[in-house]
Amino acid sequence: MSHKLAEPYSGKNPVPQIATKLTSLINPEHATRAKAAQLQDQSNKQDQKQTQKTAARLAKGYIMHVVDPVTGEELDIKNADEEPDVRNRGENVLENDFPPPDWKEHRAHVVSVVTPTIMYIAGAYTLSFLLARLISNSILVTSLALVPPTLLAYALQFRVYSISRKDFDDRVWHSERVRGLLAGSDLNGDGQVGDEERTKESAEWANAILRGVWPIMNPSLFGSIIDLLEDIMQSSVPKFVVRIAIFYLSNFFLGIRGLYGLKVPVWVEITGAIGTARARLQLISDPPFVKTTMVTLLGLPRITISVIALSPILPNVMNLPFISGFVSSSIDTAVAEYVAPKSITLDLQRLISGDDIKKDTDAIGVLVVHMHRAKGVKAMDANGSSVDPYVTLTYSRLGKPLYSTRIIKADCNPNFEETAIVLVDLNTIRLREKLSFQLWDSDRMTVDDLLGVVEVDIIDLTRHSTKPQRRSTPLSHPHTKHVPGSFEYTVGYYGKRAPSSCLRTSGIDPGIPEDMAKRSEFQNAKDIAMNDLEAAVLVTPPDPEWPSGVLSVQLHEIRGLGVKKEGRERNVMKSVRSREGEKGQDDDGDEQEEAEGLPSSYCTISLNDELVYQTRVKPITSTPIFNAGTERFVRDWRKAHVSVTVKDSRMREKDAILGVVMLKLSDLLVNASQITRLYSIEDGLGYGRIRVSLVFRPVEAKLPPSLLGFDTGTLNVHDLAVKLNGQQDMDLTKCQVRLKTTKSGADEKVSREVCHKREDGIVVWASEEENIKGLPVRVRYSSALLLSFKDASSTMGLRRTGKKALAVLWLRDIVDNDEQTIEIPLWHVRDGDYSRLKMNYSPPDGDLSAWDQDKEKVVRVGSVWIHLAFVPGLNDLHHDMMDGGGSKRKEAWEAYTREREGGLRDSIGETGQVDQDSDDGDGNSRPSHVKARGSDPDKAGDPPSNTSDHNQEDDWEAPAHEKPSMNTMVSSEAVENEPIGRHSSSTLGGVGSGEDAADDTQHEGEGHRGVIQKLKDWKHHEQELHREHRGVMQMKPARTAEWVKDNVEEGVHSIKDRFSMKTQKPGVETEV
Repeated sequence: MSHKLAEPYSGKNPVPQIATKLTSLINPEHATRAKAAQLQDQSNKQDQKQTQKTAARLAKGYIMHVVDPVTGEELDIKNADEEPDVRNRGENVLENDFPPPDWKEHRAHVVSVVTPTIMYIAGAYTLSFLLARLISNSILVTSLALVPPTLLAYALQFRVYSISRKDFDDRVWHSERVRGLLAGSDLNGDGQVGDEERTKESAEWANAILRGVWPIMNPSLFGSIIDLLEDIMQSSVPKFVVRIAIFYLSNFFLGIRGLYGLKVPVWVEITGAIGTARARLQLISDPPFVKTTMVTLLGLPRITISVIALSPILPNVMNLPFISGFVSSSIDTAVAEYVAPKSITLDLQRLISGDDIKKDTDAIGVLVVHMHRAKGVKAMDANGSSVDPYVTLTYSRLGKPLYSTRIIKADCNPNFEETAIVLVDLNTIRLREKLSFQLWDSDRMTVDDLLGVVEVDIIDLTRHSTKPQRRSTPLSHPHTKHVPGSFEYTVGYYGKRAPSSCLRTSGIDPGIPEDMAKRSEFQNAKDIAMNDLEAAVLVTPPDPEWPSGVLSVQLHEIRGLGVKKEGRERNVMKSVRSREGEKGQDDDGDEQEEAEGLPSSYCTISLNDELVYQTRVKPITSTPIFNAGTERFVRDWRKAHVSVTVKDSRMREKDAILGVVMLKLSDLLVNASQITRLYSIEDGLGYGRIRVSLVFRPVEAKLPPSLLGFDTGTLNVHDLAVKLNGQQDMDLTKCQVRLKTTKSGADEKVSREVCHKREDGIVVWASEEENIKGLPVRVRYSSALLLSFKDASSTMGLRRTGKKALAVLWLRDIVDNDEQTIEIPLWHVRDGDYSRLKMNYSPPDGDLSAWDQDKEKVVRVGSVWIHLAFVPGLNDLHHDMMDGGGSKRKEAWEAYTREREGGLRDSIGETGQVDQDSDDGDGNSRPSHVKARGSDPDKAGDPPSNTSDHNQEDDWEAPAHEKPSMNTMVSSEAVENEPIGRHSSSTLGGVGSGEDAADDTQHEGEGHRGVIQKLKDWKHHEQELHREHRGVMQMKPARTAEWVKDNVEEGVHSIKDRFSMKTQKPGVETEV
């Protein structure tokens, strides 16, 4: 295994940790994860155990037999001796006797060359003399005949000399090598000079170079090494150690986490290092003539350190058992990653050029997986009563869940119809990973049971790129031979596309105005490209005809990070008179890298309002270096956005948001597919600039338009209408309509007051307002919108008897920002049990052919036309869902609030440029990206051909790249029967983002507002102050009280979540 220097930390390249044994409480969720891990290949765990075993044996002084990754030969390694070897290993090699060459062999070789040469010369003279005598007896002819053999004799004599000289020199050099091998002393008396007994080559020349270079070297060059050691120690400390920071003056923060902290300043110095290493260089023809260098250590080096406490009352820290062992173990852990058979690979070409920016993604392609259904599943419980199945998608050896479907309760023939996209890198191919579908039975109180496994060879899929395969495979089980049931799925591999030459640009940063781009002061230094592909990425933007691809986000470092003081550093009880003549806010004008009051920062990365990555904490520094990042699949780069939130990790209070950065891909990837820029963190308690790199590479997958949207958004329902079949006699005018989403739990009721029946028998629910309801949505591609029609007079009785009909619209079948009228079937279940209809997928056309049971119980009694639009992104309607859904959601909501207040979310969900808002004809302002259709309540029940399809063809013509030929589906049965909609731009966040209208209303009624409105304004003002740590929140006890309150709420939420049915969904990726 070879590590790469300066490779960004990620979930695949985590921070190394010191081997420790930790205990935790056992619960069903942990047990389920452990059971899933047992199904995976154990090669990674065995490799980790083998490494720990090797390091332990080396530490005990054992000699290990390993394979040298540099030379490929087998050799014995051991750690450097604890004490220097004072024995005399022999004098200087040059002073030893020179072993004589093998003169006998030299004589034989020379004779073997000279003898035939003499024969050739004699024969040449004899033949020339005879030929001359036959031609003429004159002396002149005879003399001329001797010239050719004379020239031949000279050439042959020179050949003899050259061969003899070369053989002599070769034997002299061989004797020199023999002298070096024989130099030394027979210390063990076995009659031979072994490897450890030979005279070692002096390295005084290297020491002389270091003596001259070391004093003038910039200490910042060793920042990455210090950063690695700090990360290892930080990720490996016990719970009572809160933070560890390594500066020129190291600080160990000791104490009980969350209660008390003690700072121990110490001075750590490496006084010596002795070890053996081997290196191999890869040479290239172009400057700097070297590409990569592989270095391996032949055993752990002996490193001596000195830790001196910078306080007279503290003892020598290395005399303390915990500190001494911990510091030594941290250094050994960092070094053990490069001991044979492991190695470190240095890209000298990139290091010499000074480039640390990725120009390409690690992923070489993606797997597009459609999970359709399972059939004939048998319960694995002891009682065998019911099955609550769900599917997890993993790699057979990795073991980490990559995707998890929803749980379908009490169903042996679940119909999932969910889509997942999995990244594939070179290591996946090298390890010969297989894609594993694991079907589980979810249990509330016990460990989930494995129902069956289906595995697919990824290498076979890569051989048939862009050719998806739909299969129905019988289930297998690692512990049972015969397992009933089968699983139907579609999977295909899609590689990355090369940059299009027709889109090549100048590569100038789009942030520079066009009229200034040619000025010398605005010309940035050109990025260094190592090959033609990287050069093309730097000057070619992504092709809009291929919107889906892989996005790499890399966080380098933050410069000048600090916390806004704004008077908070002063004693709040100090009188105003005592501050007379002082500056209101003064940062002393000095920028310090390490000082009191600096933040312990970490960053989170969100993609399309979904938290995907979190870095490690960099304690107490104004210049944190993260060098971390992640790669994610982006469904549509034209409307995707990335938000980076910088937070301050604090004790006994909630982590403060120092600032946020909003990155809209369509605004950045204008002239290139890669961009690196410094961004100012905004709308937080801090300041500074963060360096971020983005790389996007499109893939050859063209998803349906409905699968190109966000997973989070708002479903705005404008109006709906119902038309019953002729034989039905239901009176829907007395029914209450309930709108509910299955995963996010949003629930709204439509009043009967907005209902009326038309002359043609169509019942319409419409309002004079723009929307009758707005529903916040999370996990959109696993959710459905349920429209329940209940008799209002029966709502006080049994629920089942009150429900007359149900309509289901799966949100995977609608297109973002496309206001449309969709026809869906209205169902009635004869036995009154609508559970299967709620949880199993059914297409908008009402075709239930994919169902394997209960089709005869479901009767279509009519059609529902629903006029709606899905607006991507978070908005104010998500408040209850996010603010009370645990700590992670609450932190995401706080970040959203700051982005909204800072005006950073004005273009969320847009595609391309934003047009001005247009009038819809009724005097209502409507964003131009949402197409108004069927907004007339009296026409809401018209068939789709009159309200939707006709207007779509006449009023809007999609560009060629907006009508892709989908290549991720196999059969027409798996494709949603929806017309290809548009992906226009968006400016609003749905119902809850009408700030402008609210402001207008506020100004109009400024003079006669009531007490309630003033109270709301005061409350909003207080919330703004608290977010900025002003008002009462500027005092530490108030923030601590809020932290305690949040912890209590988190504990209650975790207890409730403990007893709920959960899938094995992947968590937030982190490097620790």
